[in-house]
Amino acid sequence: MTCPKLDRSNIVAFIAGIFERRGAGAYLGEAVRVRIWDDQCKQPGMKTPAFRYATPLLGRVVARQAS
Repeated sequence: MTCPKLDRSNIVAFIAGIFERRGAGAYLGEAVRVRIWDDQCKQPGMKTPAFRYATPLLGRVVARQAS
């Protein structure tokens, strides 16, 4: 699948299509809100922690979902 050029005008429809194809429509609203929030928070040049900073939290989330 080729990824279309995404911008503010079509990102919601693109994400909705992914969720619909995967049968995860119940989470669509939350995913779109997170995506918009993430987009609004971008600051070019801002220093961020390394990925390993978030791995403990991600591990807890995955463990909770598996149980």
